[in-house]
Amino acid sequence: VPEYLRRLKAAPSVLLGLCDNAFTPEAFFALERKRVFVSSLRENHHYKAIIDYLGRTRYATRNRIRKAVGIGSGGSLTALLADLESCGFVEKYTPLYLGPDSLAVRYCISDEYLQFHQRFIHPVSERIQRGEFIDDPTRALNMGSFRQVLGLSFERWCRKNSHIFARMLGFDRIEYQCGAFFNRKTAELDEGFQIDLAYIRRDAKVLICEIKYTDAPIGGEVMEDVIRKEKLFRQAYPKCRNYTYETALIATEGSRQTTPQREFFDHVITFDDIFDSRHWCMR
Repeated sequence: VPEYLRRLKAAPSVLLGLCDNAFTPEAFFALERKRVFVSSLRENHHYKAIIDYLGRTRYATRNRIRKAVGIGSGGSLTALLADLESCGFVEKYTPLYLGPDSLAVRYCISDEYLQFHQRFIHPVSERIQRGEFIDDPTRALNMGSFRQVLGLSFERWCRKNSHIFARMLGFDRIEYQCGAFFNRKTAELDEGFQIDLAYIRRDAKVLICEIKYTDAPIGGEVMEDVIRKEKLFRQAYPKCRNYTYETALIATEGSRQTTPQREFFDHVITFDDIFDSRHWCMR
């Protein structure tokens, strides 16, 4: 059993265990980062610089990473990213219709601990060592930012487990491409645009998924955003212009999804559905 699970299991709740082990002097999570970068990763400061940068952003292109950490053009950045990817610290992904070697690649941090450290522990590390949060370690955690990080982690988890949703929606035996969607055209139309999970099915259907980690009802602005994403997808990828389009909401809370949401989305998948044992027993 990993050490961090032992420590979290011993706490009254996961949140309290996380804060106790992160925001008190000599805490396990506060010091663990020093043990992560060992051997060859310690010899080149660019490894830490890349992790630190990706820990602050949702995703980044090679060019943005190069500028952020001050690496010149050439093969050195490729080698650094390949090392971090092989260690499981960084994930690269391309648009769903392109192969893994495409130049249209984006990178995101894949190690949840390193992202947590960069976002929450590092900014208050001196205050932690002074013992400012001993009486109540939860004070050190910005819950708004923490929910954002949980949302990003949930998006990545959904993308990695896309086959589960295909099975749940009954088209897993139909050939399909799936993953994030973006391309040069979408960057021109809307800088920063990305559909975190979409499916292009062989039977001429496109499924656009909206992923939300929230315990509140989904508002109308989310539905408007889905309409915008579908429009941009059609403009940027005309090959599927005449396909049938469907939408899916993948959210954490099921009981709070109201009638308007269920009428707007063609499919609604919640945690209750995801953790139904029938879907996992068939993996």
